[in-house]
Amino acid sequence: MAGENTITVTVTRGSHTQTYTVVVTRSNLAVIRNDATLSALALSDVDIGTFDSATAHYTAGVACSVATTTVTAQRSDTGATVTISPDDADAGAEGHQVALNEGLNTITVVVESFDTTVNKTYTVVVARASTEAFGWAVLSDIDGLAEGNRMPRAMWSDGTTMWVTDLSGALFAYDLATGAHDSSKDITTLADTGNHNANGLWSDGTTMWVSDPKNNIKIFAYDLATGEMDTSKELTTLCSIWSLDPRASDNCHPAGLWSDGTTMWVVDTMDKKLYAYDLDTRERQAHLDFDGLSDAGNNSPKGIWSDGTTMWVLDHHKGRIHSYNMPGELEEQ
Repeated sequence: MAGENTITVTVTRGSHTQTYTVVVTRSNLAVIRNDATLSALALSDVDIGTFDSATAHYTAGVACSVATTTVTAQRSDTGATVTISPDDADAGAEGHQVALNEGLNTITVVVESFDTTVNKTYTVVVARASTEAFGWAVLSDIDGLAEGNRMPRAMWSDGTTMWVTDLSGALFAYDLATGAHDSSKDITTLADTGNHNANGLWSDGTTMWVSDPKNNIKIFAYDLATGEMDTSKELTTLCSIWSLDPRASDNCHPAGLWSDGTTMWVVDTMDKKLYAYDLDTRERQAHLDFDGLSDAGNNSPKGIWSDGTTMWVLDHHKGRIHSYNMPGELEEQ
């Protein structure tokens, strides 16, 4: 059994008796010690949620005022070896100190089993906010889109819910505060209505318009509350490629959308132009077109957004966002 075991041997010869005693100590530890897990992991001033020894990756966000954190890692087997990276930033302070830079900080905890046969790595990514303009904010990513939302192209939000397109023919909804998928607000009728290639989104809070550059070449409209298609609000005047006039082929490759509630602008990726339409009548408003993108080197326009004064146009090949004065005039340089 575990602990001390006494074995006694008595030898008798005639009237003489001799007793021999052997004490065998058996360890109470298992013969094979290959546990490389942590029983606890915590960071001071950083909330990583509930720790689970089977979960190896954690993310968290902290305010800019949190410049250091103390990492506490408790091994399941006291004989295992724990190595924390980065190195201790303050050897004079109690615990393992990690300095946090503004932005993303990756902390790794590597556990090696007592018998050195097993290693397990735990990773914590801490986003420290920045006070600089356009700097990092406390981590609020929508981290991990819903199953099936694997080909996203565009998104729109009402400030509470974020809708994200998918080329499979659906709009997936996410709670903007938590990032959780809210399937009750998904719009799953796109493919059923022939909208198989959703590329651009815009909504006035009641209707959601979705561009389709490959199939019907039009802007589909859906009731945001029910997800049902609203044909009365569709923009079907985009492309006249089926006309007998071979020159009539305007706006046949629609992508990004944006509207001020009166006019809707639609990107055309091939024409390198933003076409304008009256949102009520759905008729072209050619005098409001943005027709100078190529002159500015904006040759791969994809997504657009405006604050009503400036129109920003994303060039997805160059990785640059061009800005233009509205309506339709190039911004003075």
